[in-house]
Amino acid sequence: MKVVIVDSDTARRSVLARALRDAHEVEELAAASAPPPSADVAILACDQPDGQGGARVELVRRTHPRTWIIAIAGLDGVREVLDVGANDCVTAPVSAAAIKLRLEVARASIEGGGEEPRAVFERLRASELTLRSVLQATPDAIIVHREGRYVYVNPAAVRQLGLTNADQVIGSSIYNYVMPSEVASIRARIEEMLRSGEPAPPRDMQLLRPNGETFVGEVVSITASFDGAPTVITIIRDVSGQRRIQSQMFLADRLATVGTLTIGVAHEINNPLSWVMGNLGLLIDEFDKQVRMRELPGHDTTAVAASRARVRELLGRAQEGTERVRRIVRDLGRFGRADDEDGQVVDVHALLDSAIEIADVQIRHRARVEREYGSTGYARGGEARLGQVFLNLLVNAGQAIESGSPRDNLVKVDTRDLDDGRVEIAISDTGCGMPERVRERIFEPFFTTKPVGQGTGIGLAISHSIVTSMGGEIVVESEVDRGTTFRVRLGSALEDVPSVVARTSHEESDGHRVVPAVRVLVVDDEPLIREMVCDALAQHDVTTVSNGRDALARILAEEWDLILCDMVLPELSGLDVYREIEARRPDVLEKLVFMTGGDFSRKDLRLPSGTQVRRLEKPFSIKALRSMVRRGR
Repeated sequence: MKVVIVDSDTARRSVLARALRDAHEVEELAAASAPPPSADVAILACDQPDGQGGARVELVRRTHPRTWIIAIAGLDGVREVLDVGANDCVTAPVSAAAIKLRLEVARASIEGGGEEPRAVFERLRASELTLRSVLQATPDAIIVHREGRYVYVNPAAVRQLGLTNADQVIGSSIYNYVMPSEVASIRARIEEMLRSGEPAPPRDMQLLRPNGETFVGEVVSITASFDGAPTVITIIRDVSGQRRIQSQMFLADRLATVGTLTIGVAHEINNPLSWVMGNLGLLIDEFDKQVRMRELPGHDTTAVAASRARVRELLGRAQEGTERVRRIVRDLGRFGRADDEDGQVVDVHALLDSAIEIADVQIRHRARVEREYGSTGYARGGEARLGQVFLNLLVNAGQAIESGSPRDNLVKVDTRDLDDGRVEIAISDTGCGMPERVRERIFEPFFTTKPVGQGTGIGLAISHSIVTSMGGEIVVESEVDRGTTFRVRLGSALEDVPSVVARTSHEESDGHRVVPAVRVLVVDDEPLIREMVCDALAQHDVTTVSNGRDALARILAEEWDLILCDMVLPELSGLDVYREIEARRPDVLEKLVFMTGGDFSRKDLRLPSGTQVRRLEKPFSIKALRSMVRRGR
């Protein structure tokens, strides 16, 4: 058939012409101020800003009564163009595939002259209008993109992306609206979809609006043909509010789990505190004894030497007790943070050790705990939430075993590297096991077989949600009266292990090595901390200040080799100091070390993924402090 395309949109006109020339004789025109030449079919663009779509149809119908007219119009212009004489209408954005189908209807009508092709056309038009209405009305963003560029966005996408209209993005890169850290994974996801033809499973993604705001979108994508070329259709649901509520629920469950262990943990802290206090009391007695011996004429030097040895012994015991308390507080801190980001390099073995220490009060009277770490030990995820999973699984393992016979029962924790590059963490118990009907529902929210008061039924559901949100999986194997095994599989972070290991080994090196004196600024509102740091770094040039405002003034005005800064400060917080330095003297940031009890994260500082902030965890040892000074030069 002879087809004439009248469209001032050069790009669209050219795309349609190229797609139709294989089967039709095609002529292109940029405007319709004069009647187009005679043709079997006229494709008229009636969606132009001038509002003359109806007039164009009337002109062609008046000059060429037998020409089949296909109008391209917006939804609000469909009725007008059909009323003034168009045989068919395609709503914008238009695809070559849709036009080809309409041309087949036109051919059938022109050649057959019967009513059946017209009926087919009416059904097709009704179906397309219904589909278009759904796309326009759905609250989910629907985006069509090809080769990384937008082809179509529906009104919901315009709203979610913070645009004023769809024209802002058509033809632009889809990567303009995602966080830079997401680009590589999105490219790989699209390439895999186009290669396999399989839809991409839903996943959460950080998306970016033009004003810099971010939101969390649950994204699912499929492949399709659009304008005769492979295309990706992506559906996005804004789940920011839902994820905030979910995060709060996760934190509540985490704190509830830790809360149920509070009595036992308090006992664990009280034990070392008791021997610290006791040994310090004995130490005072020993000092008094030395004073009395020295006051005696001709005092026994052997007895004094023995007393000195006793002092060292008592100090060692006290230090051991404080180290025990420090470990317990550190372990609790790992599980008490409000949230953290996925994609971090997580030391799985250290996290398991912390979870075992916390859960030990639930397990020790029921079973022995064995560890068999066979993996590289590093995975990708969020440390606090992954620790929550391990703690939930360990507490469940302990509760599956009757108390009273710990020698006869076992909770085993082992790790291994899988052939597919993932890390597997298995937590097993020799408890009561589960029948199949229970195992099938074990990850359902609020499903529990525990007595009232022993569980809410959301711990395993939350664990499942956390693991899957990190791109991992959690599976369960169980046999009645034989026990249960939970297997958590996560992406490995093996490629990042060398830098982590190097940093850790460096921190643990000898803290007594003599180094040249450096200029250190210590910022802390606690006088005892300032005094202790000054004493420990006596060989260096140490200046102390007690608030953030004074610290900022000294940092901006003077040069320092190292800045040790607390997070919680009067007048200006450590966070405020950081941001002021970032804005006014960014070259100093590499010299800044936060002394913190775990009360901030990279997210608090609004840092991009991969940015490192040095920190010295309180309580810290003299060895760790001196090592930090040595590295800070």
